Amino acid sequence: MINNRTLVRNKLNCLKSFVWRADDESNKYAHHPSIKSFNGKYYASWSSGLNGEDEPCQCIMYAVSDDLLNWSKPKCLFDPIPDGVLTNCGFWVDDDRLIAYAGYYEYIDNVLAVGENHQNTTLFYKMSKNGEEWSEMIDLKLPIVPNHQPMRLNNGALLMCGNISVALTDSHDGISGWRIVPLPPYGKSFSFDDSAAITYLKEEREDKVFLCEIGVYEHGEKLIALLRSDTDCLFACESNNNGETWSYPQKTEFTDYHSKFCCGTLNDGRNYVISNPDSEFCRLPLVLSLSKDGECFDEQYVLADEMIPMRYPSKYKGGYYAYPSCEYVDGKLIVICSVNKEDILIISVNENELRC
Repeated sequence: MINNRTLVRNKLNCLKSFVWRADDESNKYAHHPSIKSFNGKYYASWSSGLNGEDEPCQCIMYAVSDDLLNWSKPKCLFDPIPDGVLTNCGFWVDDDRLIAYAGYYEYIDNVLAVGENHQNTTLFYKMSKNGEEWSEMIDLKLPIVPNHQPMRLNNGALLMCGNISVALTDSHDGISGWRIVPLPPYGKSFSFDDSAAITYLKEEREDKVFLCEIGVYEHGEKLIALLRSDTDCLFACESNNNGETWSYPQKTEFTDYHSKFCCGTLNDGRNYVISNPDSEFCRLPLVLSLSKDGECFDEQYVLADEMIPMRYPSKYKGGYYAYPSCEYVDGKLIVICSVNKEDILIISVNENELRC
């Protein structure tokens, strides 16, 4: 049984920097961050809105750094679309090209109702060869708003995590050949995957548990998908054929405070989950959990636990360190998260800080 039972939680020596901090003159909402290295630089992107979460006219911003400490002035990567909502879905690097993704949907009759009432869900992308000049926005015509940017599997294929499905392609370019594989039992009624689909598709489960925001890691010959739930623990399912089919998601003993998380595998084979496992405070602390066997995540480190006050309260804002995403490169685990859904924070950990 996958679990995070432990008697010890260590504090790490982390490098931290803010990519973005909201102020009185700026947008007040910043969330769904991603981080990617490209041509010796680090690229951070996030969803940016006027005040609250998932409001129309949301755009996607990005900033660049050489050292993870000093960040460029943010630029707009995907311009607002008046009748719809853009959600940052991160980057992919294909040889000499940086690919940026943006999920999109519209509210039916322009009625803002987070968790329902969506239409025209799709995934857009842009390309750049220098990280500065970008192509026009192109529609992949894939009805999914991915939870994380693409990951490369051990067999060379690419996988994108959705909410209740994964997208797979054998192509390395991050653009072509994508196909969607719904997790069970969602395939029968599946038509699109975004924050509305997860609300009505929970009725497909006998227990009616709400599942969303998949994270996937590989252990041995298996893919393991963890899912956020409306319970006090993550759920999990497995694939033994590189994501083509999956087992039925079942509750684990890995505690969680109703938050998105990210996961993967270190060079030494240990799997990691970066999440908010405690319920005393809203999405505090942010914890790195490691496992040697892919099931028992008993080696844990606190990445962030400072209570930073929210400055600009608004609809659906809350939670200290939320929605982590990460890049594992050059012996560093680079974590990006939102703080109170208004600031974007980088936390960098050297691999040699993680005892084996």
